Amino acid sequence: MMVVGRFFIVLALLVSAASPYDITIYQSGRAVVSNVYDSLSAMETNDTDGGWVYRIQGLPDGISSNSVLVDTDIGPVGWHSIYHRPLSKDNILNDYIGRDIRGLLKGRATPSRFKIISYNSDTGDILYSLTKEETDLTHIDRIDTLYPELSDLNRYTDSPILELHAGRARLNTVSLSYIVPGMAWEPEYNLFIEGPTRCSIESGVRFSNDTGTDFPGANITLMHGDIKLPRNEQLPSDKRLATRKAFSVDEGATDDHGTYAISDGFDLLDGRSNRHHNFTLNDIEYSKVYTFAHTTSKRAQTGADETTKASIMYRVPGDALGDRSYPRGLLKVYDVKGSSPTLVGSDSFELIDREAGLEAYTGTTTDVIARFTVIDRKKPGKNIQITLQAEFTNSSESARKIEWTEYVYGLYSFDSKTLNSHLLDANRVRFSLLLEPGKSEMHNVIIEIQEK
Repeated sequence: MMVVGRFFIVLALLVSAASPYDITIYQSGRAVVSNVYDSLSAMETNDTDGGWVYRIQGLPDGISSNSVLVDTDIGPVGWHSIYHRPLSKDNILNDYIGRDIRGLLKGRATPSRFKIISYNSDTGDILYSLTKEETDLTHIDRIDTLYPELSDLNRYTDSPILELHAGRARLNTVSLSYIVPGMAWEPEYNLFIEGPTRCSIESGVRFSNDTGTDFPGANITLMHGDIKLPRNEQLPSDKRLATRKAFSVDEGATDDHGTYAISDGFDLLDGRSNRHHNFTLNDIEYSKVYTFAHTTSKRAQTGADETTKASIMYRVPGDALGDRSYPRGLLKVYDVKGSSPTLVGSDSFELIDREAGLEAYTGTTTDVIARFTVIDRKKPGKNIQITLQAEFTNSSESARKIEWTEYVYGLYSFDSKTLNSHLLDANRVRFSLLLEPGKSEMHNVIIEIQEK
């Protein structure tokens, strides 16, 4: 028995999953889902080709129908199609145009049998007749309940159904793979500051599943890049081949980060952000730096100045991170006091160079400020010589390790009598100092830029 408005549905489970889902998730937001189904029952024996029809139901709403790959225990057979018609008053009214149906109109105590003459799904208007001589006009909102025939129930489904038309072959198992949107992954990292020089790093991955379907106990592989849909070389959708070439992927963008392969079964639940913990590195060294960035250009003018706040950076040396994969993701930094961690900032993290290590910026502070001033600019010969004055002030109650990175574009040389310096690359020089609490220091750097 089934009513629309107050739904009661009787459905037969035609196939069941014999193994956990195998899911390869791409950061682009699509995934390849594979599963094996057994306990097959033939749905019908009156197929138009005179063969057996098998149905797999409960597929994700966003399944890409032209991505489906099907195989069976006896190899490729027949053809398949996917359809999705939710059980709704709108669909039933369209299906019953020109037919009799039982329904309960609002304001009436008992159902009536009437014939649907026409139905306008845009306006909701229904022209119907209770007798051959009498017709009337009503609206879909005035129909409380519809009672279609039980034999018509199999045409309605709340989720997509795949029908495999196997001809005269009897099947025991069906292997099904398909692409589905609405599923993605993103790595996450937590940096816990546990003392003046020691910290721990926790790695995990967060899945998003907006496919409309739960995937319990899934075996998951994570990939970068995207997956390409197969070319549409098969027959039309109502006669689609059961098997075809495998999926292709974007070359150069699909490195598999084995660190994030999850094979122990994971419940990937619909509509939720699911987090899986991966590993923790304990008791590793870090340094906290108050850092500034400044750019000197050929357009620098005498007297030009800039006052800026220090950015707080946490740095972990690359050799402390071990031989692991660190895809780009969100890094959250927590200050741990007792058993209560406090979030102090977050940064986008990608380990590009292990020699540089991990660097996380967590915001700015007025405890340490810098004032950069161009106090002289002259042109001895063909080159431009700029004298840059940098004044640092520490208004906090603790000593601060300060780094200043100067960006210079073009061939250049520099000279500083009072600062330690380190050439990072062709365009960056890093200066460092330790500033005691409540103190200020002023340093001059002469930068000579070669004109082209």
